[in-house]
Amino acid sequence: MNKLVGFDGVRAIACLMVIMHHIAQRLNPMYTPDWLAPILRFAVEGNIGVSVFFVLSGALLSYPFWKSFINDTQMPKANIYFLRRFARIAPGFYISLTVSFLLSFLVFEATFDGQLIVRYVSGLFFVNGFYHVTLFPTDVNGPLWSIGFEVISYIFLFVMMLGLFKLIKNRSFSDALYYLVFIFCLTILLHVVIYKFYPIINVGRGWQHDLIGGALLWMPAYNVFSLFSHFLFGIIASALMSFLLHKQQKTNKGFDYFLLFNWFVFIVYAYLQRGDTFLNIPYYWPFFPMLIAITLICVPFTHWVAKVIDNRFFAYTAKISFGLYIWHFLIMAFSIIYLKVTMCILPKAFMFMLQDPFLLLSCRIL
Repeated sequence: MNKLVGFDGVRAIACLMVIMHHIAQRLNPMYTPDWLAPILRFAVEGNIGVSVFFVLSGALLSYPFWKSFINDTQMPKANIYFLRRFARIAPGFYISLTVSFLLSFLVFEATFDGQLIVRYVSGLFFVNGFYHVTLFPTDVNGPLWSIGFEVISYIFLFVMMLGLFKLIKNRSFSDALYYLVFIFCLTILLHVVIYKFYPIINVGRGWQHDLIGGALLWMPAYNVFSLFSHFLFGIIASALMSFLLHKQQKTNKGFDYFLLFNWFVFIVYAYLQRGDTFLNIPYYWPFFPMLIAITLICVPFTHWVAKVIDNRFFAYTAKISFGLYIWHFLIMAFSIIYLKVTMCILPKAFMFMLQDPFLLLSCRIL
């Protein structure tokens, strides 16, 4: 089995979840029709798609390492690993970041000052996730915040795998699992330490102020170790999946039923808990990233689930998912401005579409 079947479908679902979340945030519940309200509540939870991206990246990027480890071959080279990651992420991200930065003060009239420049530079070097002021590297493309965290996770992954190959020379899979447990515990411990000692600033805290106010609300729960804990679930999933592939596990309908059962249990849990999480780690941690990890372990061996989610539409969506992620927010911003301009010819039923923080800025340029 050369291709990890089902993974494209998972990536597409994650991408669509994030986009649905941001669309749902733009809708005004005061004008939402009754039939749309349940769909809107469901779509708002789509921000957990960020967790899917992290778990999926952890699984995909660690897969070559696990194949080498299990097959007792040489560890993938650092230069190839980092060059591929940079070529995959940096060009599109830098263009989107720069366009967003320029639009923020040329079109949306953000204050052009040293702070705006520092935030932009922090994004260029992927270090925006270390401080609340820089968490969002631009004013008009919020989703770019996660790219810095993901790049830091790439570095953590390589350091972790380097330790795996150096410390476990006998290539014992059971020893590798103990190593994973140790890394997992260390990651959670470092998150707890950051959460305990990171200074809490209450002045200007909250989304009603600006993106930096929102960052104050997010941090320190959102830090490099809390997000890497999601990434780590993917690494663990990749290890177990690689082991099953090495043992030449065949497809089995039992994997299909097992996945459906787990998703049903999580949906019930999420409905009852309303976003509760452990250790202040976001995105229904640890149950949701664990569910995604279980999905990634099982989906290559399912009889029909992988075929369903690897349909043509999802396959194409997965192919362009990174572009969709880094550009969709800007497209939405200008779309809403267009709706505002044409509001005079739209029926009142469309008013529910016009709740958006960008409208505060768009009014200045109309």
